[in-house]
Amino acid sequence: MRQQVSQWGIQDAKLYSVSGLNNEYLTGAMYPGSAKDAENEMSAVDMAIVAQKLLTDFPDVLTTTKQATFTFGSKTSDETKFTTFNLMLPGQKNASTDYIVDGLKTGTTDKAGDCFTGTATKEGQRIITVVLHANGSDTGRRFIETGKLMTDVFDNWAPQTLVKPQASIAGYEKATVKYGRQATVPLVANQAIMLWLPKGATSKNVDWQYQAVKGGTKRQVQAPIKKGTTVGQVSPQIAGTTTRFLKTQPTYSLKTQKTDPKANVFVLIGIGVKEFFTDLF
Repeated sequence: MRQQVSQWGIQDAKLYSVSGLNNEYLTGAMYPGSAKDAENEMSAVDMAIVAQKLLTDFPDVLTTTKQATFTFGSKTSDETKFTTFNLMLPGQKNASTDYIVDGLKTGTTDKAGDCFTGTATKEGQRIITVVLHANGSDTGRRFIETGKLMTDVFDNWAPQTLVKPQASIAGYEKATVKYGRQATVPLVANQAIMLWLPKGATSKNVDWQYQAVKGGTKRQVQAPIKKGTTVGQVSPQIAGTTTRFLKTQPTYSLKTQKTDPKANVFVLIGIGVKEFFTDLF
């Protein structure tokens, strides 16, 4: 578990048991060297990353987590029917009529309190929410607080297409070409670029970060250059707003839209002479 979360970029998690229970309840079967009252500790962001990886690598888990009831050992002497602890599933006490919750996991310990990592969909868009230590007299408080989060996102945010496939990005429309027949070559995004934005926001509210393939921020290529050559990567960010993505921003490739062969020998000689005297002085 420790190795896995480290590979996912989680560096501050404290993991001692696969059950999540405090060592006090494990009757001596503790992780070597851990304290008698040690308990797993992870932040809300950490839990969201784990949930994201689970849904990406094992999407079939939702066929289980969306079930409100399940019978173990059906038609046997050990038959046992369980009812979900997720009261936000359709038909349950805290279900929503605006979006569909189909997971993911509740958790409760003395230290962590009432917790819930939830996931919901609306109009084909999925979000993940995490609520920790939602204690109080109302046992459903974790679901009430989760509902506030989900409602806020779906009511106030929406996915918007910033750039269509094979279209240019304002401010990043071209790259300079060294030794080419043309001084510049047009650049386009390799795919449609979509970003969740506050409703009412536009592409003007988006800042772009750019990094060249070989590092740095220069948009320059050397002829001959083929159509479809990747010049760099761009990442959209919402100006003045805390990121809504986990750990890393989505990145997209900027590619050349046209071919640009090398300039003829006479032009190259002229460029070489110019560069010589530029370096000399």
